[in-house]
Amino acid sequence: MGNSFGLTEAEYLLMRYFWSKNDEIPFSEILVYCNENLKLNWAKTTLHTYLSRMIEKGLLTSSRNGYKRSYRAALDEAALAHRYSTDFMSKAFDSSLKNMLMALTYQTKLSSDEVEELKQILDACAEKQEE
Repeated sequence: MGNSFGLTEAEYLLMRYFWSKNDEIPFSEILVYCNENLKLNWAKTTLHTYLSRMIEKGLLTSSRNGYKRSYRAALDEAALAHRYSTDFMSKAFDSSLKNMLMALTYQTKLSSDEVEELKQILDACAEKQEE
């Protein structure tokens, strides 16, 4: 599967599970999902480590009801994509959309439709700036 949004494959698969549920999920249910659906064969401690790291990354939140802990996504998929792409833009292109477009189109022949679509996107961005 590779790396999605800068996450490990297991983190991404877990995030997809949290997004599909869109609610708090008890630890025990997550463990069953990991071992039965994803066939990871994780011990409780392994899952706990993964979930703790995902909380540290700002991907999940957790709550406790008595001695039982539940988890939920702290970001929806669009917010995570935005965070990842903003970080990538900052590191790779010094936060410059112009630099990114120049790199992506370097020695690339764009069709007139692609050029028009890019113009429409830029015009929409310019309109937002004027608001």
